[in-house]
Amino acid sequence: MAIRYLFLFIFALLHKPHKINSSACTLDFTRFPYEAQSECFDMDAAASSCCSSALQSLFQAMTLKSNQSRSIFLNFLEAQNCTNIFENLHNRINLNKCELQDFISSSTRDLCSNNVDQIVDLIGVESYNELRFNCKDLSSRNHSDEVCFDCVFSYRKTLQALKERNRSSDKGCAEALLVSLASSDVQSPNFVQGAFSCLWNEIQSPWPTQKSPNKAYILGSKKLLAIVIVAVALILSGKCYVGIMPSGMPTVIKKLNQGIRVPSFVDEACRKAKIRHPNLVSTLGYCDKGEHCLVYEHCVNGSLAGWLFGNGAGNVKAPILTWERRMQISIGVARGLCFLHANPLDKMVHGDVKVANIFLTEKLEAKIIDSDLSSFKPHERKGLLTIKTDVFDFGFLLLQVLTGKKAKSLIEEARDAIMKGASISAMADPRLNGAYVASEFRNVLAIAVRCTAPNEGERPYMEEVVRKLEETQNLV
Repeated sequence: MAIRYLFLFIFALLHKPHKINSSACTLDFTRFPYEAQSECFDMDAAASSCCSSALQSLFQAMTLKSNQSRSIFLNFLEAQNCTNIFENLHNRINLNKCELQDFISSSTRDLCSNNVDQIVDLIGVESYNELRFNCKDLSSRNHSDEVCFDCVFSYRKTLQALKERNRSSDKGCAEALLVSLASSDVQSPNFVQGAFSCLWNEIQSPWPTQKSPNKAYILGSKKLLAIVIVAVALILSGKCYVGIMPSGMPTVIKKLNQGIRVPSFVDEACRKAKIRHPNLVSTLGYCDKGEHCLVYEHCVNGSLAGWLFGNGAGNVKAPILTWERRMQISIGVARGLCFLHANPLDKMVHGDVKVANIFLTEKLEAKIIDSDLSSFKPHERKGLLTIKTDVFDFGFLLLQVLTGKKAKSLIEEARDAIMKGASISAMADPRLNGAYVASEFRNVLAIAVRCTAPNEGERPYMEEVVRKLEETQNLV
């Protein structure tokens, strides 16, 4: 009998359920619970996205701990225990395939700094506070895409500095910087969630991704833009389409030439999106999967070319632009170019100023759409283009606005009219039917002639052009 009980005792001991030592895990999984999507119940079909979202939840919990301990990653034993607990909490999903402990453990070789204070020291207090300032509005529950972009732009700049100054390795630097940022305000759950929602896409996924349809990112963030090609009737050209954002906001999607390097394209798209002015078409997002596209705000009244020269079947022209409206459009374009040339972030030359690249809003306000905005230093050439090239093109655009004609011969005709003091009435767009102020017309014509001077040195800067046009408008 004793032998029998001894056998039962040994059997029970060997089959005692294994309990995880939860005391070794100090993470709180209740503040930011992991919510698995339905496709995650079949991990073979959606392993990448499900593992990534599970890892994001773990890092959010680690953010809470970092606020107190200042440590970012977990030691090997705690990483293993926390992963086991996390997987047991979500036992309907086979998360053990993700091997999550490998990505949250401080024992990983060549890991970036494991301490929030060290991260701050490496990038500098000033840069860290600048990052926090640029991301602070993520604490709003319904923050805008523009708020997210400002944070992404600042995060990328700070991350680059961190990688350059952390000489040992840059492995895990993106995660470490994100945790360091989010842990600065754990009292605001909206900020932590907003930071991860906005920046998690900046973390390179360690799991292979399946090929997916084209994705476009609003201002470089992880939020997907549903690009909807509306209809053939709404195709603006062979490469431009009207699209609809999930909010219902109309956009223009412009397909770019093939052969673009993705890293430089994304950097350029983000740089363009940062440039905002009332007379520039805003860049809202980009697509870097498959065909490269840029997403712009939609100007409902189309291009200035259509209003001046006609658009569509039968070359049908839009309603006549009054003289007053033409003056306002000309001043608007001049202001936009002046901003580009003196942009405080990065001085630029447009390189393709023409009526087809000027779009009109619902109120017929002028906005310049970029062709291939290029960085340049003042008074230095970018290839064969300079700011004075833009000035020349603007002068020709002015002549087209004045006359309603396309011909390049306008430049010589206008110069003859000004130099010889000839009548300018023959040059005015006949559709105006004489409804213009002659003195204003002559002044604008004279400005256009100066802008199209053969010698670059004789052409004015756009700042002077804006001032002259505004003075002309204020004469009456």
